[in-house]
Amino acid sequence: MCGRFVQASSAEDLQDKYKTSNQVEIKPNYNVSPHTNIVTILKSQEINQLEMHAMLWGLGTILER
Repeated sequence: MCGRFVQASSAEDLQDKYKTSNQVEIKPNYNVSPHTNIVTILKSQEINQLEMHAMLWGLGTILER
């Protein structure tokens, strides 16, 4: 696993780009390290749409649903 990466897009930009059914409260981060909240895009099994989730990078744990 790499040490750090950049998540420069805002939640609003990601929602517009991927047409997600929801949005999370996360700002761009230019120094993401392990155990930092990041935005992920997941496909919902129930409604067959893309959803945005906050997850801890490195653990794969959904923080909110």
